Amino acid sequence: MRRAVVITLATFAMIFCFALVSFASEEEQNLQEPVREELSLEDAINNALKNSFSIQQAELDVDRANEVRDKAWDLHGYMMQRTWVETEQAYMTLPGMDDNSLFQALGADRAAHIQKRTFEITCDALAMQVTQIYYDIIKKQNEIETAKLAVEIAERGCKIARMQKQVGMGTEATVQAKNAELENARSALEAAQAGLENAYRSLNKLMGKDEKLRPQLTTPVNFEKLEIPSLEAEIARAMNPNQNPYLWSLKEGHELKKYTWTITQPAEAGKIDIDKAKLTYEEARVETRNKMNELNETLKTLEASYISAQEALSTAQLNLKNAQILYEAGMITKDDVLNSEMAVARAENALLNLTISYELSKLNFKKPWLSFMA
Repeated sequence: MRRAVVITLATFAMIFCFALVSFASEEEQNLQEPVREELSLEDAINNALKNSFSIQQAELDVDRANEVRDKAWDLHGYMMQRTWVETEQAYMTLPGMDDNSLFQALGADRAAHIQKRTFEITCDALAMQVTQIYYDIIKKQNEIETAKLAVEIAERGCKIARMQKQVGMGTEATVQAKNAELENARSALEAAQAGLENAYRSLNKLMGKDEKLRPQLTTPVNFEKLEIPSLEAEIARAMNPNQNPYLWSLKEGHELKKYTWTITQPAEAGKIDIDKAKLTYEEARVETRNKMNELNETLKTLEASYISAQEALSTAQLNLKNAQILYEAGMITKDDVLNSEMAVARAENALLNLTISYELSKLNFKKPWLSFMA
């Protein structure tokens, strides 16, 4: 009886010690693998807008333009009061005495508004840049997984080639060819990993973060078809200066020349500047229409390609499922299964690339002025 009790206690002690060891091992692993910070696309954009030096410069440009505008109106107010007119019993500006202060004030006022819209464009351009890099990181992460699978397949190919040579069923040339394939696969993996590191560094730089930060991206890239009931209505929207800050700035730039040409010498040069500004605005309108038509065609092409890519992925997944069944039945080799997995990985990458291209094209279609910011 005493012996049974001792054995039972010893058993419980061993179980308890094993649990402690397992818990300690798990704790040690958790300490070795710190939790990665999560980062959504929205947070990435907000961080960039908050910390970007270009945005800070643009804000200062807005402040400067406002100061110049206020000073110009103050000067105009002073000029309007500088001459006392006895008959009117008031300070007035007589003909030829204003020194163009009104034109300068109106010009400074338009310049301030232009600077404000330019700031909006700068913010949109930065948000687009962050989105592109964010999606690029997701794409490169997938490429790395595919590259790892390619290395695994190449390593198995080398191993089989060497074994076949040893039993007289293969040649040295085959072994060398498989070695070359393995080196290429490893080089491709290293290139993919380097590309991911560069993309992370670029994103961190835009956000004003430590370049070593490697957050886990949480915003997925989903394909959502953009419905366009009327292309002409979308083109009209894009060409409306009130809805397109890029065109608005060019239009206001043309109007601004009308106030500043008088201080340009010779006067004929100032008039030419007005004509040039008008041509720049009209050219931008034509380019905007062309860009909208081009983006519409791009979206349609990507939509059709996406359907084909979905079908290709479904076929690859079905082939992989069949390959796994055949492998379990001993009818095909592990290499056949890996090749089927590679087909699925490539199909997934193709679908992801199409989705990213489509989402970026949608952003350009909604905000066509982004196309002129590259």
